[in-house]
This record gives sequence, structure tokens and C-alpha cells, in this order.
Amino acid sequence: TTFTYSNLKIDKTEITNTDQINVSVDITNSGDRAGKEAVLLYLSDHVASITPEFKSLKGFEKIDLKPNETKTVKFIINQKDLQFVNEDLKWISEKGTFTIQIGDQKKDFLLK
Repeated sequence: TTFTYSNLKIDKTEITNTDQINVSVDITNSGDRAGKEAVLLYLSDHVASITPEFKSLKGFEKIDLKPNETKTVKFIINQKDLQFVNEDLKWISEKGTFTIQIGDQKKDFLLK
């Protein structure tokens, strides 16, 4: 079967180090058979003092969908999800733009 992603929403486009972001996306089984889908949330950091991974997996949920059924999956991104290990081997987060990607859907937000 096939799945279609749509309607990616984030509740904030600018956050500080103490905020969290609520994320939701709709997944529809657009095929003619029931199926399971692993919904993966990736996060990319556009600018950092060292080169981070291109994108890193920050959340996932496995769902069952009948043909033509749609479910909304929700995630929360918090401060820990924005951190990486710097050259001093310490966990830090740096201000800048981040991209959330789930399936073919993308949204940007700014850490101030």
C-alpha cells in the first residue's frame, strides 16, 4: 500500500532555549490495502559551530491504517532535541534555523 503525508503543523516558528514545539502531521493510507507505517521525525540544524549530521531522527511512531484512513500523529520537540556535542565534548544548542521533516513535509523554525 502507499501512504500520503500532509498538513504538517508546528505551533511556533520562533523559540528560546526553554520552549518546546508541538508538531503534528496527517498520514493517509492512499492504497487499497491495510498497512503499517513508521512515521519518522527528522531535525536538521542549518548553522552550527561544527558540522552536525545532515539530519537526525528525533521521534517516531508506528501506526496501522486501513485503506483511505487518515490519522494525525503528534510529536514534541524540546531543548534536548536541539543539542549536539561540541568540540569540547559538551552538549550545547546554538541559535539559528532548524528544519523539521516528516515524510515529504518540511517546516522551519528559529532558535533565538
